Amino acid sequence: MPWRPPRTKHATPLTPSGGLDDAERRALAAMLDDPRRALRAEALARFGVARSTARDALERLRQAGHLELDAERRAFVVDPLLERWIQAGREELR
Repeated sequence: MPWRPPRTKHATPLTPSGGLDDAERRALAAMLDDPRRALRAEALARFGVARSTARDALERLRQAGHLELDAERRAFVVDPLLERWIQAGREELR
């Protein structure tokens, strides 16, 4: 998916002291496993996160400006570097 600027004015910055928590990283990894079918049971099990925990974590990320919803209400990561960071670290989360 091509990069699109966020609709929000500012996303909450991710810093070493204020980065993603474990549930947020795992939920993003599960979502990125197959963005068309976010939060499917197989991906959630593979990354060790419950559906309700993942849903709450993704909502926090959306509210912080790190995720947006497309016209079909599918979530996508706003920052391509964050997406690459999550994808690169997915193996560690399994």
